[in-house]
Amino acid sequence: MPTIRESFLKGVTVILILGCGFEGKTIMSGPVAIKINMVVQSVKHEGDSLVLLTNKDHAELINVENINILKDPMYTERGEVKNSNEGFVDGEVVQEIAYEDHVFYVNAKYGIKFHPKNQSKGIEFKVDSLLKPYGYNGVNNGNFRLDKEIATKNLSYEFYTPKVKNPNSADSLILKYDLDLKKITFFTFSSTLDATKKGKLSGVYYVLNKTADRPRIQISSEIALSVPENPLEIQKLISRFKEQKEK
Repeated sequence: MPTIRESFLKGVTVILILGCGFEGKTIMSGPVAIKINMVVQSVKHEGDSLVLLTNKDHAELINVENINILKDPMYTERGEVKNSNEGFVDGEVVQEIAYEDHVFYVNAKYGIKFHPKNQSKGIEFKVDSLLKPYGYNGVNNGNFRLDKEIATKNLSYEFYTPKVKNPNSADSLILKYDLDLKKITFFTFSSTLDATKKGKLSGVYYVLNKTADRPRIQISSEIALSVPENPLEIQKLISRFKEQKEK
């Protein structure tokens, strides 16, 4: 099953250009976590029918002072073969998930990643290469014009339409701001948009409207606060990271 990042690299970014930066330093003490939830819808032909596919992916970003930890999901599939009186028959395919931990100092060029099966020895990685598949470099709304705004107590929404319609571009763009997430300074879809008084840019939604030969398609990315699990394991991971960095 392809991840959303694989979909990005195969060309979905033609209509989805999201940005996420890991900037600054949180003002909160202790580990703070957010979930990044991403969805890419696409269509494919199966005979005479058109099938809507929905690929979902996610990551968790944990910040502890000047260190970020991105828990990057790794998917594997395992086939279960069941035994019967008539011999072996195929069973279900089970998808398993494990997380590769990418640890890096805020604003550093390189970090260290730890494979779930080998937590003792990490491998150096380039931070920019880690962030790019998540759309690093900022939200591109320059090709859209603001259509309307809606504000609630802590949320506000901006609805955009394209300045020039392109068959390969979205028909509309929706940006969601959340005042409650203003305190999150170690992650940004767009530092420029986060600097406004509307709140933290917490959701980006690209929509392709239904046509005669295509169903409605939505591509989105959202962030939400998360409760860090196993704080002790987080501290152990940071200790291993620091020890390897100092060698």
